[in-house]
Amino acid sequence: MTGHWINKILGEVRLLHIPLDIVIAGVFTLGGHKFLSGLGVLDGEVSLPVLVLCLIVLAVALLPAVVRIFDVRVEDKAYVGDVWQRFRRISIPALTFCFMCFVYLPSETFIGNNSDFEFSYQMFIPHQLVVMAECFLVAAVCISICNRPSFEMAEALVFGLNLAVYIQYMFLNARLNLLDGSSPVWSDYQADIAAGYLIWGVLLIAPIIFMRKSKKIWERIRLWGPAFLGGIQLVTLCSLLFTAPAEIFRVKLQGSYMSPEEQFRVSAKDNVILLIWDAVDNAYLKELIETEPEEFEGLEDFVIYTNTCSVFDATATSVAQMLAGMEFAVELPGKEWHEQAWNSERAVEFFERWHEAGYVINGFNLETSTVENYEGKFDNYRIAGDEESERLLVDEERMYEKLSDLIAYRALPMGWKRLVDSANLDFAGIVTRRERTYYDNREYMEHLQLATGEKEQNYLVVEHLQGTHDPCPDTLEETRFLLEMLKEYIWQLKELGVYDDAAVIVTSDHGEHNVYDPTKASTPILMVKEKGKHNEELVLRNAPVYHEDMQATLLDCAGLYDKERDEALFGRSVFEIKEDMLRERTWYNKREDPNYPRVTIMGRTGILTKYNTYYSYTYTGDTGTLEQMVREGRCTRIYPMTDYKG
Repeated sequence: MTGHWINKILGEVRLLHIPLDIVIAGVFTLGGHKFLSGLGVLDGEVSLPVLVLCLIVLAVALLPAVVRIFDVRVEDKAYVGDVWQRFRRISIPALTFCFMCFVYLPSETFIGNNSDFEFSYQMFIPHQLVVMAECFLVAAVCISICNRPSFEMAEALVFGLNLAVYIQYMFLNARLNLLDGSSPVWSDYQADIAAGYLIWGVLLIAPIIFMRKSKKIWERIRLWGPAFLGGIQLVTLCSLLFTAPAEIFRVKLQGSYMSPEEQFRVSAKDNVILLIWDAVDNAYLKELIETEPEEFEGLEDFVIYTNTCSVFDATATSVAQMLAGMEFAVELPGKEWHEQAWNSERAVEFFERWHEAGYVINGFNLETSTVENYEGKFDNYRIAGDEESERLLVDEERMYEKLSDLIAYRALPMGWKRLVDSANLDFAGIVTRRERTYYDNREYMEHLQLATGEKEQNYLVVEHLQGTHDPCPDTLEETRFLLEMLKEYIWQLKELGVYDDAAVIVTSDHGEHNVYDPTKASTPILMVKEKGKHNEELVLRNAPVYHEDMQATLLDCAGLYDKERDEALFGRSVFEIKEDMLRERTWYNKREDPNYPRVTIMGRTGILTKYNTYYSYTYTGDTGTLEQMVREGRCTRIYPMTDYKG
């Protein structure tokens, strides 16, 4: 039965092995591409000879299929002639479709959104041309070997697809923010989805009707329609390339970056080390203290603060608040907020105090979107130059995968776009430096090998690590792993002989996000080991500490804090906060609220986020008070965002 239907489609000729040849050719070509990539031939910019080599590999791969088409029995020669005629007839529609999808769409998006891509145009376009050629040949050959009725139906469908994709990306996507960094609320697009299905249905069916009912009209438009569309796109692409800025042909890592060279370097003299573990919540730390106290063996010199509060429930704002001391200032746009934070009188005085005392200040895995504000503050701040191009790595597989998602997101009808995870249409991190900082917990642990610096200077080290941030399958287990990592860090400080003269502070930028459970409060951890202090057992304190205390605490750990002089500017050190103190604290939780409009991320046009408000909770008491307020929905005030500051 199956053979009967295959023969109806392909005709009464023994050419069923040709599709298999084409599949084998595709596998062979992909294998050849990976082999050439492994040899480094396709790394970076691809020259014309290399592109020709890739096309030769493709031609060799398809040679068996071509030979089989023409190497048939004598009585099948008429059929072979028909195959060649059909191949010529389908070439322009198929080539237009492949060019539009695999070359034009990614090129137009890349040139129009140049600043969102760190890699250069010539890094991906040779690959896209090869994919276009492969898909064109496979599609054209497969359609050509069909019998005439099946061929005519396929030709009409290809014609309709050309029109549908063109109209989709030119007109029907107009209300949808592409590359917006977050998933659209698809319920807002129900009318667009219904209209899209209707338009696609008409565009796919109309060519079939013309082909069946109006052969004279069909004969005029079947070739010239796709040729016209392809010509428009080719001319447009050439125009874009000629008028595009020179930056599209250069690798564009941010000009400013934080050098990773000293991530595992400490001073042979005095050290103040701040480890920020992302999203580690105090609730899990307290659970381990109660149920598995053995997890803290080797950490007896630490004081654990069990009554903690961050200011912000977001990494970029929380880190800026801790290290620069920024006020809430919700009315400021994100970019301006960060500029004011890192360049305020308080921030400048804080970092100058360390430098005047002879400290090297190194920061790792800090927020990259604000890196230009770190100049003059962190000593591992660098500005990249052209000579660094040889030190770059390109994740080609991820680049091609993301481009494929981008093509699908632009070309598919509105109702099918949800099949693409638009929140992951993020092209950051595809180009990286060979030397990089380690952020992932296990990678960090694997490479953790502390060494002392060559210069006789003290060090302030700030490291932001993954912690228990999403995707974290088991938060409690990951917290255990982090404690083991801290023990290894402490052991290596002891091996280097610098443990006694090191102050180590372990905190989190915020607690566990309550995105999935809005009734849950988020509280950070805080563990402090002072210089020269030794405890017989782990010490727990319930003092109402706050992330606003971080600057004063760090300075105090280095002996650079004068309470009478500095309290007005930097606040109080956690060592000054008494356990029985009543203290008013406010936690600002980023929330999605349907009663307020969506906002952009850091003022980037069209880059929207679902977070659009801050819910503030002002309380006097311990974390239990905050948890009860959040659980009961008793926020103090709702602040609409001007934009999302991170």
